[in-house]
Amino acid sequence: MNKSKLELLRALGFDNEVENIEAGKCVFCGSTKTSAEDFRDFMSYHEFQISGICQECQDETFVEPEE
Repeated sequence: MNKSKLELLRALGFDNEVENIEAGKCVFCGSTKTSAEDFRDFMSYHEFQISGICQECQDETFVEPEE
């Protein structure tokens, strides 16, 4: 994530989340399972690159509704 986005997030009060991003950790749970091998597929890893959310937290967050 580029520096200006991180500065904006800090200005909005997301200091802990920015610290996790800078440390390569999940923004939700702080997991260090954030390398490409830790994700189910490319799309899940790409989502991490955008949102900073690890595979486990993605699975909990993006739940398909039951019919």
